[in-house]
Amino acid sequence: MSTDDVSRRAFIRTAGGATAAAGATAVTSGTAAAQEAEPAWPSGAEGNVGSYQDARGQDSVTVSVGAGDQGLAFDPTLLWVDTGT
Repeated sequence: MSTDDVSRRAFIRTAGGATAAAGATAVTSGTAAAQEAEPAWPSGAEGNVGSYQDARGQDSVTVSVGAGDQGLAFDPTLLWVDTGT
C-alpha cells in the first residue's frame, strides 16, 4: 500500500465527517414550514432557463439536465426543497 492510498482514505474520512456535521447543522436550522419567505437565490441562477419550483413536502422531484437552447442548464433552475432532503 502506498502513502497516496492512505492520504486518499484520510481525505475521504475527513470530507465525510465534515459533510455529516454540515448536514446535522442544516437539520437543526428549522423546518420548511417555518421558512415561509422565499430564499435568496444565487445571482448566477437568475436568467437561466426554467422557473422557480416550490417542491417542499414532495417525496421526489425531477430536475431536467441539459435544458435550454444550448443544453447547458437545469430545469427548474431554482428549486426549493425541505431541509434534509
